[in-house]
Amino acid sequence: MNKLLHFLIVIFLLYLLKFNLGNLDFFFSTKGQRGESHVDREHVLILGVYKNTYYHVDGKDIKVCPGDILYICKNNLHHVFSP
Repeated sequence: MNKLLHFLIVIFLLYLLKFNLGNLDFFFSTKGQRGESHVDREHVLILGVYKNTYYHVDGKDIKVCPGDILYICKNNLHHVFSP
C-alpha cells in the first residue's frame, strides 16, 4: 500500500476515535495565496500532503511540510498562506 495512503487512513481512524467525527473537509490550492482569518467551531487537524504551507496561529507562523500534522484547537483564530 502507498505510504501516503496508509498514513491518511491512520490519521482518519485517529480522528474518528479522538474527535468524534462530525465533518471531514479537504482543501487544496493550485497557487500561492492567503486565506481569510477565521475561527473554527471544531478542532482542526491539518495534514501536509504536497509542498509547504504556512499557518498563522497564536501569533506564530508554522510551516507544515508533507507528512506533518498540525492541530488547531477549536475557537482559535488562524489563517493559511502559501508562497
